[in-house]
Amino acid sequence: MKILNRNKIPLILLLINLFVILVTISSVSADSTVYVNATVGSDFNPGTSNLPYLTIGKGISSVDENGTVQIADGIYSDEGNTNLTISKNMTIIGQSRDKTIINGTGTNWIFNVSNDVNFTIQNLTIINGTAYNGGAIDNQGTLNTGNCTFDSNNAVNYGGAIYNSGTINLNDCIFTGNAAYEGGAIYNDHGISTLSSCILTGNTADAAGAIYNYRSSTNITSSTLNNNTAAYGGAIYNTEGSCTLHFNRIVMNTADYGDNIYCGSGSKLNAEYNWWGSNDDPSVKVIGAKVSKWLVLTVNSSSTLIKGNEFSNILADLLHDNTGIYQDPASGHIPDGINIIFDTTLGTIDSPVSLVNGAAQSILKAGSTSGAASVSAAADSQTSYTLVNIDATSPTVTTIDPSNNTKTNSTPQVITVTFSEPIQAGSAYDGISVTGPSGTFPITKNIIGSTLTLTLDSSCIDGNYSVNIPINAVKDLAGNSLASVFTSTFNLDTRVPTANASVKTGSYNVTKTITLNMNESGLSITLQMELHQLLQAKSTKHHL
Repeated sequence: MKILNRNKIPLILLLINLFVILVTISSVSADSTVYVNATVGSDFNPGTSNLPYLTIGKGISSVDENGTVQIADGIYSDEGNTNLTISKNMTIIGQSRDKTIINGTGTNWIFNVSNDVNFTIQNLTIINGTAYNGGAIDNQGTLNTGNCTFDSNNAVNYGGAIYNSGTINLNDCIFTGNAAYEGGAIYNDHGISTLSSCILTGNTADAAGAIYNYRSSTNITSSTLNNNTAAYGGAIYNTEGSCTLHFNRIVMNTADYGDNIYCGSGSKLNAEYNWWGSNDDPSVKVIGAKVSKWLVLTVNSSSTLIKGNEFSNILADLLHDNTGIYQDPASGHIPDGINIIFDTTLGTIDSPVSLVNGAAQSILKAGSTSGAASVSAAADSQTSYTLVNIDATSPTVTTIDPSNNTKTNSTPQVITVTFSEPIQAGSAYDGISVTGPSGTFPITKNIIGSTLTLTLDSSCIDGNYSVNIPINAVKDLAGNSLASVFTSTFNLDTRVPTANASVKTGSYNVTKTITLNMNESGLSITLQMELHQLLQAKSTKHHL
């Protein structure tokens, strides 16, 4: 009989223990993430990606603490997929928001989150949940929800979609068509709720169409609350609690009392820097609190004067408060995606354009018609305007001194050119010239309003002069250049005309031709001459 070497026994035991540890680790790793598929799964499967479970309930019961349940696209309803209690920390992730659907079928609630549990759900659509409180979810722990939709859930009492007595953090979630006696979408009861980039629309209740905040703290940023309906507080009812809202779109909510917000006794509301659908004071739609600062729709153009067939950038934004102070979007802004409707009375403009980081930019293209274009930007119930002047006409010369094709005997020191409208220097401004008998004259140019002055920097001599203004030498304030080259000429003649004539004396009562010799030609002369006749008379007296 062969005796086993005693030294090898510890080594064998060590290998066995190592194998057991590896198997255990492998088993733990497998359960840290489990998979569910309503189409090909089975609750008798091990819950792997290749062999997934059939129901969400099986995934929840099988996954480890702090594990993840991955749910494939499909519709999950009835037993095993509803009335689920979450009693350990975990995350449930749907394959895609629109196609991973949990349906309560109008008879079941979906999740009940126990106290001290941290529960996260992502990429899910939860519909038709029904309960006394919290039609879809009753949360007593910490609920983190991202990229989820809650649609058509109902509660007999509080919280059509969510009843919260713990902490909820909601990001990029949609609540639509939910209903309850109080808190059509969410009822916050001695809890903490934080909403960011969420949409709450079309929810209904007797009090608080969207959110009821009772002895709780609610913080909402960059979210949309619209078209919610209630008797009290169309969007929010806040009583004995603290509610902070910044950079939200709160519009078109309706209620008998407080279309947007109703604040009851002992409540605090900080609702500055929100967009309420118009530039008017929103306090008329808030009961029990005063709103002192709100965002307004402004519209401006990059150029208030453009020439025909050119462009002006039009910027509309919700980044200024009612006192005109700019709010840096890096510190928060209205939700992206709000459509701005642009329009114009002249030219064309792109529309609509969606807000991004609180601003939307479009381009106005001028046509060939001159005039003032009234450019508008509209969002919700507000329309704001800016003016852009379109100048499609080139400037023309109306007068020039000395005038064109004239002769002057006064040496001009300044040539004055007057245009049909105010002008500015163009790209060929240095090409403006005055030429004379001895060549091009040095000149000093100056523009004031619609007048161009050309100061001659040297003395002129008699002769012909030409003023030349190239097409691009000047332009109007819109940028239109001259339609053609402008040229004007004049003649300078500073000589004093003289004449001489030779008339013989001693003649009278005769017709004579007098020749005047002028020192230059082309002059009009008027002669006035008086001919005097000298008569000499002699008288003789005879005596008889």
